Amino acid sequence: MGAGWAGVVKVAARKLDMLDYANQLRDLASPVKVINRIVNGRTSVSAEMALRLGATFRTSPEFWLNAQKAVDLFRAGNRVSDLPSPVLKAS
Repeated sequence: MGAGWAGVVKVAARKLDMLDYANQLRDLASPVKVINRIVNGRTSVSAEMALRLGATFRTSPEFWLNAQKAVDLFRAGNRVSDLPSPVLKAS
């Protein structure tokens, strides 16, 4: 999963024409340790970090929270083997 976050950061950097996105990450005012944990999939993007990422990459915080939600759902889908049957049928 970590590669997924690295890819998201690289795509955002490329989209915004940032050749050296590492310098931008330093401007997040967050410890490098925290950023490494996010990129390597060991921790999630918090609302506060989404605000920082949004400001740094000129994107919305929702972009980063939605990306985190997508990662969470993907991981959950890989862990859950059987889901319950629907209670109601769609008409």
